[in-house]
Amino acid sequence: MRGMRRGLTGLALVITLAAASCGGDGNSQSSAPAPAACPNEQRPAVSLLLDVHREPAAREVVCLARTYTNIVGAPAWDDLPAQVAAVSETVFTWERRVLQYGFDPCDQCARPGLDPDEVRETNPEWILHDADGNEIHPAAHPDWVLFDFSNVNFQAAWGLAVAKELSGTRWTGVHIVDATNQPDWSSQPIDPNTGEPMTEADRRTYLAEALSVVRAGMKTSGFSLVASNGPATIVDRGQIASTDAVTVGSGFARTGSPEWDVLLAYFQAAVEAHVGAWVQDVGELRPSQRVYGLASYLLVSGPRSSYEVESETDSDLYDISLGEPIDLAALQGFVWLREFASGYVAVNPTVADGSVQLTDGTVVRIPAGGAVIQAAAQRFTTSE
Repeated sequence: MRGMRRGLTGLALVITLAAASCGGDGNSQSSAPAPAACPNEQRPAVSLLLDVHREPAAREVVCLARTYTNIVGAPAWDDLPAQVAAVSETVFTWERRVLQYGFDPCDQCARPGLDPDEVRETNPEWILHDADGNEIHPAAHPDWVLFDFSNVNFQAAWGLAVAKELSGTRWTGVHIVDATNQPDWSSQPIDPNTGEPMTEADRRTYLAEALSVVRAGMKTSGFSLVASNGPATIVDRGQIASTDAVTVGSGFARTGSPEWDVLLAYFQAAVEAHVGAWVQDVGELRPSQRVYGLASYLLVSGPRSSYEVESETDSDLYDISLGEPIDLAALQGFVWLREFASGYVAVNPTVADGSVQLTDGTVVRIPAGGAVIQAAAQRFTTSE
């Protein structure tokens, strides 16, 4: 397995390259030399995620399909899903999409579902305006227009158009990159449903309804929906429950209380809604941060969950197998504990030492800012 870990380190760094600025997803990664040949070994036990920002070559796709469970890519990469499926039928590929806006797409961009010029011609009521009659756009993208995402006819048309474009491909579904709760708009839209400025409460409700309708429509065509739904400080359970998985674009590895607690509360809401948690700890991590980050992710992991990391050592950390969780994570003093069929994870995000008692009566001490992952004979701690 050590050879595989060395290969994964180079692979993760080379594939997660600089995001194209036109896509609007806000992620920025760094490039690296090409990876070594990919070993012919089994995928790690932990479900790994990779958000790819440069179209991979065929030889890289083979490594991706042997390493990652979830791969996110640009809509223009028509061959990627089929190339991945040819290596492994158990890998899920997700196409980046934008739900609320219309604009002219580019090759590396997340793609809108509807063309704004066509909407202006056929359904101009699907474009939101402010009190002065001006079209609304994101402050950073004056050439984009904000669609009326509260309009059920728009929602249905978006879902139908995207499902039609995905039909006949091997994409698993879409990753909606603009399902966020702190939009920076050029001005305040007038709500067509009330004739008054759109309130924040209504905006959140409309977004939840849009995600629900779009997801339901895509499900009938066999596709699923993942959403970037940050910031973690806003936990809208309706929005979360309207997806198959959610992400806020960050992870636990570099955080402690109270930031860590905010992330946990958000992803706990996803677990309770039976929605996957996509946790992303991108960038270089120290060995202790890798253990801490993975342990924190395992507290909120579920059937559709996945974990993104760029740096891996030649240890067996990501091959650890805990089996099914016995229950949700629970707080004991300062420490969060989750027990599994074949082990447990414990994380102490505070600055005070703590301990937990397992169901068998064993007491485990977890130092401040520490974590433990225990599975049968495998044990990883932040102090090792």
